[in-house]
Amino acid sequence: MLLVVFCTLTSHAQEDLFYNALDAFLNNPTPQELSKLIQETDTLPISDADSHLAKVVVDCNIAYYQTRYGDIAAAIYRYEAALDRYKAQQLSGYDMVDAAMIPLGNLYTQTNAYTEAEHMIRGYIALSRKANQNNHLLSGLINLSVPLQNQGKYENAIRVLEEAKKLSPENIDIRMNLATNYFSKGDHTQAEALAQEVIASDPNQVNGYKLLAQIAIRQQNYLKGEQRLQKALQVQLSKTSTPQRSLAKIKLLLAQTYASNQNITEAKEQLQQLYRIWFVDYTNDQEFPNETQLFGENTLVDALDLHAELFSFQHKNEEALKAYALAAHVADLLNNDQLQQVSKLRLQASDKVRSEKRLALIYDLYKNEKEEIWLEKALRISERSKSTVVLESSQDKALLSKHANDSLVIAYQHQGVQLSRLETQLWKLRSAQTTNLQQIEELQMAYSNTMLSQRNLRLRIAEKYPTLNTQESSISYPLLKEKVKEKEETVVSYFFGKQAIYQFIIGPATTHFEKIAPDQTARDMIFNICVRYNRYFEDASKINNAPDAFKNDAHALYTLLKLPVTEKIIIIPDGMLAFLPFSTLLTEPSEGVIFDQMSFLLQSTTITYQLSATQYLKAPKTSTKPTSVLGVFPVFEGSELALTYSIEEANAIKEIFPTKLLMRDEAGAEAVFPSNAFKDGITNDYTILHFSTHARGGGFNTPAELQFMGQTITVNELYGLNLQPDLVVLSACETGVGSIATGEGTLSLARGFQYAGAPNLLFSLWKVNDKATSQLMGDFYKNLKDTSSKTISLKQAQQTYLSDKTISNAKKSPYYWGAFVYYGTPEEVVTSFSWIWILGIIIFGLFLMLIVYKKYGITS
Repeated sequence: MLLVVFCTLTSHAQEDLFYNALDAFLNNPTPQELSKLIQETDTLPISDADSHLAKVVVDCNIAYYQTRYGDIAAAIYRYEAALDRYKAQQLSGYDMVDAAMIPLGNLYTQTNAYTEAEHMIRGYIALSRKANQNNHLLSGLINLSVPLQNQGKYENAIRVLEEAKKLSPENIDIRMNLATNYFSKGDHTQAEALAQEVIASDPNQVNGYKLLAQIAIRQQNYLKGEQRLQKALQVQLSKTSTPQRSLAKIKLLLAQTYASNQNITEAKEQLQQLYRIWFVDYTNDQEFPNETQLFGENTLVDALDLHAELFSFQHKNEEALKAYALAAHVADLLNNDQLQQVSKLRLQASDKVRSEKRLALIYDLYKNEKEEIWLEKALRISERSKSTVVLESSQDKALLSKHANDSLVIAYQHQGVQLSRLETQLWKLRSAQTTNLQQIEELQMAYSNTMLSQRNLRLRIAEKYPTLNTQESSISYPLLKEKVKEKEETVVSYFFGKQAIYQFIIGPATTHFEKIAPDQTARDMIFNICVRYNRYFEDASKINNAPDAFKNDAHALYTLLKLPVTEKIIIIPDGMLAFLPFSTLLTEPSEGVIFDQMSFLLQSTTITYQLSATQYLKAPKTSTKPTSVLGVFPVFEGSELALTYSIEEANAIKEIFPTKLLMRDEAGAEAVFPSNAFKDGITNDYTILHFSTHARGGGFNTPAELQFMGQTITVNELYGLNLQPDLVVLSACETGVGSIATGEGTLSLARGFQYAGAPNLLFSLWKVNDKATSQLMGDFYKNLKDTSSKTISLKQAQQTYLSDKTISNAKKSPYYWGAFVYYGTPEEVVTSFSWIWILGIIIFGLFLMLIVYKKYGITS
């Protein structure tokens, strides 16, 4: 519903200019007149509260019409600006819930920003409860069910709708949304009964016919599904005003119905009609809309994906690839840099499903045509699912750090920290068995306000520094080949899909693109062996109790993963492979049970891990500061958490590099990450951050946690930080463990530090042994002092442990030495001996120059 405030004329001339311009537009509301209104009111001066309020009113009306005319991104910007102005200027007298918050929440939902939608809607639900505005509360509960459903939280959505039902038992929208959620969770009987009730109450309920059609299609009754969709279309067209999106969604459902029944011709016709709805100049001789016409819209993504599948069904691979590329482009338009991380992760998951379909098509073309161009295209597609969100964040923080003293940047980063901590507080309260609703809703309002303020700050920063909006180009395959040849390294990148597993090998002399698991059966076999292999590292006894089984699986995985025989490998894992300690794999079958005689990959190959080939290709970030360490050692003396050998670890580091140690009670979270340290905190004074403590890998419902003295912080709290050390060492348990976000990677503590900006990390994949870790870390730092290479230092530390004659065979099991992996730049070895030679050459050169000078003098 459009809300327009008709204000009584006052003596405030500035205020009148806004309202007069708005009135003139409302007499003739067209897209052309809207442009004039925007141009006029955006340049009007604002000097007092009344003119600020007038600007808010005008912006809310502009946003309403921008939504009607399909300019969703602009509408979101207007609503956000209006809300931010209203709050910043402490205005009153205008119903911002109805005028801005409700439509903004709906637009977030429409553009896949479900996390933003949920927070916005929960924010105005809290305001509505506080003000006893049941009409807004009802709207909020109904609207909240939609993003919850789209995030797969069906039970939560149903609970919310049942609460709404108490406020309005006969409300049709409530029953319709309940029906949709029951359908989504698989209860088709309940869904159909509710949908029939809705249509019986109101025969003009389009969504009722659409849902009944979807139920029929799910039951493979395509004729009934088509008939119900045609009825939905008829009812929709009979309405006075028919939004483009509503028509497009029906056309999409019709196309999907025909496609399910293998009626390709009719399915394509429905898609062409959908394109004509969105694009006035689209003609039948076009197969797809032009890329320049496309915009961020869910129905367009789904339509283009379906179009690709139709071509794939007809074995027209190249046409299918064109459609998938357009769908990916539209998805990228939805994935703007203002989205919160959870929304980005959801888009990444969808993109990986599409990427797997694209890779299957390209692989067939590659095998048939033997053209390297297909390998290059496949690699670029695979890179889309390689920690894109983390890499975007670290790049963004690096760019922002160039403007670290700007007040806008400082405020933006401070609000990022606030959001991370508010999110953790909300999670803890909602996870508690007894919840304080008032406290939750107060936190929710604070979160919504901070989120909105930060989004607006981001826009202002982007306007001030346009280079921040520059998107990184896709990976350069020729440059990648150049680098591996120069460094004599081999990049091995995996794509772990639902149906198959792909492998890319780019080495100094050879390149390969293989389907190492050609079908789902082979893929599931590798998956299951990986799961079984990881279980060997659940405790110290597993390998020693079943050495033969371990050896068989270690060699089987090495063989199945087709690792090349070479000295230096850059591994880019994916999916389950992110939990796999590659250094513990066996390159050959082993007969005995003596661990230091086994052919572990560690012994023959230097392994470095990277998030992506794009990250590997970047020039390494080199610190200009001398090496120094900030060590965090809670120790936990006198408790069941005690880390006795942690003290030895701290002393070993201090003997090697200049080190500040935060020991015992000093090792609190606040000492390391102060609440107000959003700029130039203590962590950025050191090149290495070392955490020797307890940690817990996260799960699907719980975030990963890092233990400090007296406090635990979650991985969510790391996301808001801006860290710029050269290396972070997580000498703790399970710091690389977490739930897998499809298309992005593991949501672990290690990823949290990468997201915060740390370029190089050393972390663990399971619960590590305190004494063994202390020894490994001591050797790692000694090696780092001698070689300046992190990856070589870790390899040598692990080899030293394995060859140590004082350690029993049982404790040379890979459980003790194989947990730690290094993600980052694989630096060249620079030994102290090398520096002596360099220094000697310089001195010798100066000596020769002196002799020449004395003998011949200087001539002019």
